[in-house]
This record gives sequence, C-alpha cells and structure tokens, in this order.
Amino acid sequence: MKKIKILLLLLLTHTSINIAQAKKSTKLGKTTLKELKMSIYDKDSTAAAVVLYEHANVYLDPNNDYNTRTDYYYRIKIFNKSAFDLANISIDLYKKERLVDLKAITYNINDDSRIVKNNLMDKDVFTIENSESWKTKKFTLSKIKEGSVIEYKYSVLSPYLGLDDWTFQSEIPKIKSEFDAAVLGNYKYHVRLIGYLNLDKDNPSIKKKCVYIDGVGEGACIIYSYGMNNVPAFKKEEYMLSKKNYLARITFDLISYTDVRGDKTSYTTTWKKADKKLKAQFFNNQTSKKSFLEKIYEKIYSQ
Repeated sequence: MKKIKILLLLLLTHTSINIAQAKKSTKLGKTTLKELKMSIYDKDSTAAAVVLYEHANVYLDPNNDYNTRTDYYYRIKIFNKSAFDLANISIDLYKKERLVDLKAITYNINDDSRIVKNNLMDKDVFTIENSESWKTKKFTLSKIKEGSVIEYKYSVLSPYLGLDDWTFQSEIPKIKSEFDAAVLGNYKYHVRLIGYLNLDKDNPSIKKKCVYIDGVGEGACIIYSYGMNNVPAFKKEEYMLSKKNYLARITFDLISYTDVRGDKTSYTTTWKKADKKLKAQFFNNQTSKKSFLEKIYEKIYSQ
C-alpha cells in the first residue's frame, strides 16, 4: 500500500466545504438480472471472473472532523470456482485510519430466475493486528457459487493527507474502473499514468469556492477524475520483473504544500540534490573521494 503519510496540518475551523463530491460515491444495489445470467465475458472467454465496475472517491468529510475519506465500491461477476477467492477481502489500515460503512452482498438467482441476496454480517468481519502501525480488516462473502455476483462498499477515514495509487488493471479483466478525488488547491501533486493502456476518462478540473476558512477566505479544489473501460487482464510474461512496473495505474506524488500564510514546503527534489543527500546520509560524503574506493579494494584483497 503506497502512501506518503503526511499529517493534515490545516485546521479547518468554522469551515464550509462543498460536499457535492460525496454524492459521486457509488451506492449498493447496482446488480442486475442480466449480470447474474452472464455465462462468460465476451471480450475474454477464458476469464474466471470479471470486474463489472469499481470506483474510488476521495474527499474531505465534514462529518468526521474533515478527515480524508475514500469511498470504495466493487461489483464482480464470478464465472467458475477458481475465482472463489475473490470473495475473501482484506483491507489494510495505517495507524489512526478507520474503516466505516462496510456493506457487502452476494447475489445469486434461484430456479424461478429471481435474485437472492445474502448480506454480510458484522460478526463476520475480523481484525488482525500486523504491527504497531498496521492492521487488517478481513471478511468473506458467503453463499458463493459459479455465477454469483459480489458487491461491496466501504470507506476509509484517514487523518493523513496523501493519495494512494489507483490500479486499473489486475489478473482479471475489468469492464469499468474509475477514480475521483477532490483535493485542496494548496496541495500540489504530480500525477502519472503507469503502464501501456490509455485512459478513457481524463477530466481533471478546478472547482472554485470549494472551501471557506474564517479569517482566510475562499479557496479552490483540484478535482481529479480518471477512468478506463474494457481493461484486459494482466498477463505476466516470462523473465518479467515486478509486475507493479507494468500494471496500468495512476500515481500521485506530493510535490508541495502551501499554508494559509503563503509559506511553501516542498516534498520532491532534483536528482542533483537527491544524489548529494544520499552521499551525505548513507556514505558520509566518501563516495566522491578516490581514496574511499581504494581502501575498499585494499581491504578485500588483503584477506
């Protein structure tokens, strides 16, 4: 889980935020009879399952102390038993992050072609403490069989500022994958598309008067909106290095933060500065000296 954890330093007191972004989050109940009757995915007949739709929506939540909230939604069609493990869900949480509003449903059809629902029970959600910094919430959707559709949503509340990567591609194909986020304009990100697939939705924009802070005034938000349709399954090739280098995904690297006084803090650097810092911190400025390597050479061949 990639995230630069930066504590949210901006105190939003007596603040009014346009929460229209929250309305973009996908609700449960999108599963149709047509999806349940699907026997194969026509663009990949070998697929054991297909993601019908997935979506993440990021925004500040005024109902939870203006923590960064990410609403996740997934709907997946399972064709055969080799994909049953897709019903086992794990959600990693860092320190003070919290999982809220978790709901999950397994859909099947009976002999009368009617939809049968099985809801996830609270008692079936477990917490595993991995370390002092990380814990994992786990649950398994029940009544899974060939032909089932699983649908689930949850939200992560975080007191930290930072955007996780959004990965469009996985080992199974996806019909539609989307990511939306509203970020305060004083946080500047470098957004990169990794992999060889193209975006079908690429609509970043600026929303003026997104926020009002007493004594400071109005501010704008950057709205990120990206999506891909008909994403093929990722096929790992022989001798391929880490698949993360090739999976289609969006990454967000924080460049800088500007506070309400106009003071700017940079979180990225140039290669020249990075090289200098690396030498100072890890090599005690010795790598620039010829004698450093000569001493290593003498030590190796004197043994």
